[in-house]
Amino acid sequence: MSDHQSIASLVDNQDWENIRKRLRGRPSEATIRDDRGRTLLHHACAVPDGVPFEIFSLIYNSFPGAAWTEDSFGWSPLAAACANGSEPRIIEALMNGCRFALSLPTNCGMTPLYLAVWRMAELRVLEMLLDGSPGSVHWPTKRGETPLTLLWMQVREQLEEDPDDESHDRIELLLRAAHHGITQRILPNNRQWRVVHAAAASLTPPGMFEHLLRKHPEQVAIKDEYGRFPLTFAVSAKVYRRRIDTGSEEGSAENNVSKSSDPIVVQLLRRYPQAASVPDPNGRLPLMLAIESEKKWCEGISDLVQAAPRALYTRDLCSGMYPFMASAMIAKKNAQNVSAMNEVDNSLEESDHLTTIFGLIREGPTILSNICSRNNVRL
Repeated sequence: MSDHQSIASLVDNQDWENIRKRLRGRPSEATIRDDRGRTLLHHACAVPDGVPFEIFSLIYNSFPGAAWTEDSFGWSPLAAACANGSEPRIIEALMNGCRFALSLPTNCGMTPLYLAVWRMAELRVLEMLLDGSPGSVHWPTKRGETPLTLLWMQVREQLEEDPDDESHDRIELLLRAAHHGITQRILPNNRQWRVVHAAAASLTPPGMFEHLLRKHPEQVAIKDEYGRFPLTFAVSAKVYRRRIDTGSEEGSAENNVSKSSDPIVVQLLRRYPQAASVPDPNGRLPLMLAIESEKKWCEGISDLVQAAPRALYTRDLCSGMYPFMASAMIAKKNAQNVSAMNEVDNSLEESDHLTTIFGLIREGPTILSNICSRNNVRL
């Protein structure tokens, strides 16, 4: 072995014996960074399927500060280890060395959790990452993909063939973290785990939600400990919207994930429309909650109106407004915040709001006429 040979190349070539000799004689070499800003620990964590734990420990102990170091592309050693299938002991050691790395995305927005999901890491690794940073299950990449959407792309075909495939456990794990902030199956305060409620409250791909409904159809009509149906969560949750962007294979795959599935609110109403007439614990109806979360007419507003038409004529307990009034107020507020949007996006959003307002008035025309007559206004 030549002393002039890069110590990083020894790692890349998996020459463990010479790595031991070099670091025992010159441990300071672990601090050297290459032209991409990678330390020796980065190289070790980038070895496919991980380095032997003994070699990892030798490199890590030679320069523990490397756990805090990002390379030129924003990759930490933890991110590299998650992407390359390092064993749980290595992941745990890196997490203990730098907890902050759990929330460090790469320049493309990929977190360690996202990369572990991409690598189909074992369940224990996902549990550790989620225990350390449960909120990372919500964090999207710059292309808008979250760990949940990525997971569904990976396991959809297996679950279509076998709904009881072990990959279902991965879905439940991520949803427990998303909804409850924990990974344990036993919830605090004697609360019961209901995966449909958790999925309805999270940014869940509609195809994944459809799978969960088929597996647990009884949960759609069950209230949680606070009197909330899955629909109560769904009307207030953000809507999963497909990205129409790069035209790459990955972008096309994402579009294929949910193109055949209806929005979550629509799926729930199809199975249990009675929930549309049940107010939440604050006395607010699902229609008003859906309007306030800025859902489109085609994302469940129309279906809520059909399932509970009396909601059109019901004033909200908090705002005192009818549904069409609330929709108009949101449209006005958004119109005042158009500076950050381009002209096309602004036009599309304005069209969506107008469609919703028009639909609400069309389905309940007597509301407007009654208001006008009480105020001596002629239509």
